[in-house]
Amino acid sequence: MSRQTSVAPRSVASTATRPVPDEIHGHRDTGSEERRDTPCRRVLTAVPGCVREHTGRDRRRESDRDQERDGIGRGHKGHDTSEDARPVSQRWVRAIVRRGSRESSVRTYSRKVIDERERRDAQLYAVDKLAEVGIVLTPEERDAVEVADFGLSRLAETGLQLLVYVNTDRYCAKELVLRPGQTCPEHRHPPFEGTPGKEETFRCRSGLVYLYVDGDPARDPVCTPPPGVYTVGREIELRPGMQHTIPPGTLHWFQAGPEGAVVSEFSTTSRDELDEFTDANVVRT
Repeated sequence: MSRQTSVAPRSVASTATRPVPDEIHGHRDTGSEERRDTPCRRVLTAVPGCVREHTGRDRRRESDRDQERDGIGRGHKGHDTSEDARPVSQRWVRAIVRRGSRESSVRTYSRKVIDERERRDAQLYAVDKLAEVGIVLTPEERDAVEVADFGLSRLAETGLQLLVYVNTDRYCAKELVLRPGQTCPEHRHPPFEGTPGKEETFRCRSGLVYLYVDGDPARDPVCTPPPGVYTVGREIELRPGMQHTIPPGTLHWFQAGPEGAVVSEFSTTSRDELDEFTDANVVRT
């Protein structure tokens, strides 16, 4: 029987493993202590804020290696597991994570549009989390909870649930809800209509949130950003009752801790459609 292990980043309480189809290359007799023919399995650790691949002992036969090189996947029970045989949503793509001058390459799945069920589940999650901290919503407000996936369709790792109470030409008030490890991607609020841009204050209500802004980067950051472009690394930890004000035009991104987070936002006028994201693939409407 194969053994799978995964290592979780400090900002995430638990990991969920999603195995790539098994590749069975041998059998071990019952009671035998021989391990050289133990089936191996490649496992992708899929946790919010981190995508890593862990490879077990690979003792594939040379013929299997040749098939893989030629794009033919033998897989479990002889099924074709090559890239072309997989659904589009399950094909591998290469993504770049950049922090400052450092770049690293990771493998992730290609985009898949979130469906109505996923959107509704995210809404209900936000409503429940707000209720836990004593925030009562009207039926209209519950239905108005916005689910933002930023055009990436990877809601669990890059996304945000929010509710806007009021947004006038003078001020704005919102509630932000994040799932465990969920990240709001790096962006800034630019000047508009003669104003310097949005100034906002985040106040943590529950959970834990890590805010990253321009400045001296953390030597040992708690969070690992998801696939995308992240250039600022000054780390600010916000626990319940703590708050931080972000000046207009400041690059920032934030990620929830292992229990998720509820954050109240107070700001000048909000124009989300004008937000400028560091990653050109991110879309905010």
